[in-house]
Amino acid sequence: LKDAANAEKNFTQAIKLWPKEATIWRNAYDFYRHVKKDDAKAKEMLQKGIEQTKSQDLQYLLDHYSEP
Repeated sequence: LKDAANAEKNFTQAIKLWPKEATIWRNAYDFYRHVKKDDAKAKEMLQKGIEQTKSQDLQYLLDHYSEP
């Protein structure tokens, strides 16, 4: 990823446009966890994504977050 700041801006915009799309929340979670190394923000993406989408995939990721 060449421009993390631009990627973050794009995720924010995508979430505003499509808040019910679990895939966007999942990708934002991956971005914050693996690119930005921000565990708090990664968990926040999962929690907000679950609230918006009721996604079982996102819930599973949150339930098993501390596992490698």
